[in-house]
Amino acid sequence: MEHLEEKEDDHEDVMESVESGSNSSLGGPMEATWARMAEDRQTRSAVVAPLRKFGEELRGRWLELGGEVWMKSVMNIMRALKVENADDLETSFIELRNVDDSVEQLKNENELLKEEFSNSESMWTKEKESLKRTVRDLSKNAEKWRCRAEDAEKAIKVAKRGHVVNESGDESQASEDYLSMRERLRRRSSRRDMSTDSARRSSGQEARQEKKKCSGASKWDKNSARSQKSTAETVKEVVASMNKMMRVAALPEPKAFDGSGSFREFKRTFLMKFRDVVEDDEDLMAILEDTFLLGSAKSLFRSLESRRNRTIKVLFDEFEEKLKRRQ
Repeated sequence: MEHLEEKEDDHEDVMESVESGSNSSLGGPMEATWARMAEDRQTRSAVVAPLRKFGEELRGRWLELGGEVWMKSVMNIMRALKVENADDLETSFIELRNVDDSVEQLKNENELLKEEFSNSESMWTKEKESLKRTVRDLSKNAEKWRCRAEDAEKAIKVAKRGHVVNESGDESQASEDYLSMRERLRRRSSRRDMSTDSARRSSGQEARQEKKKCSGASKWDKNSARSQKSTAETVKEVVASMNKMMRVAALPEPKAFDGSGSFREFKRTFLMKFRDVVEDDEDLMAILEDTFLLGSAKSLFRSLESRRNRTIKVLFDEFEEKLKRRQ
C-alpha cells in the first residue's frame, strides 16, 4: 500500500512538470492529450481512494490484533502443535474441537452414571430394609413356634408325671387293701380254730362274707385297672392331639382361591392343613367359605345344593366339575 502511494506521488510530480513544460513549448495539439491524462488521473484517484481506505482499515485491524505480536502468537501455536501451514493449523483446531465435544459427552455420561448409581443405591437401601423386616418377622414366628413346642413338651411331661403318680398311688392302695384283707383272713382263721361247733355253724355265714369281700376286692381291682387304662388313653390322646397341632402348624398356609389357578393344588394344601384337626365337615366348609374362597369362586361354591348335608369330598368334586365347565 505504501508502494502504491509513492508511485502515485511520483506520477503526480511528473504530470505537473509535463504540464508546465507543455504550456510553454508544445502548444495547442497537446492540450487534448493533457485533458485525457487528467481524466485518467481522476479515474486512478477514484480507484486508489477505496484501496487506500481499505488499507487503512486493514492496518487498524492489524494494530488491534497486536501487530507482530499476533503473528508471534500464531507461530508459537503452530510450533506447539507441530504444524507448518494454515491448513494443518485448521485441521488441528478441528481435532481439538472434536476432543472437546468428546470430553463433554463423557461428562454427560458420567453424570448419567452417577444418577443411576444414586437410584440403585436408594433401591438397594429399600430392599435391605425390607429384608430386615422379613427377617424380624420370621424370627418372631420362630420364637412363637418354639414357645408353643416348649409348652407342648411341658404338657406331655406333666401328663406323664400324673400318670406315674396315679399308677404308684393305685399300686400302694392295692397293696394296703391286700394286706388288710390277709390280716382279716388270718384273724378269722384263728378264731375258727379256737371255736368248734359254733364255728361250724357259722362257717356258712363266714363263707358268704368272705365271698363278698373277695368279690369286692376283685371289683376294686377291675376299677383300678379301668382307671389306669383310661388315664393312659387320655395321655395318648393329648400327645396325639399336640402332635397333630404341631404338624399342622408346620404346614404352609393355603393361598386364597378366586377361581384362577389350580384348584387341585388348593384342595390338597387345604385338606393337609385342616383335615386332621377339624373333624366336622360343616366346620371345614365354614373355614373354607369365610377365609379361603374369594369373589366368583365363593359365589360358585355357595351355589352348590345342600352343601350343609354332604361331605366335603363330594362338594369338592362337584365344585371342581363346575369350575371346569365355567372355564
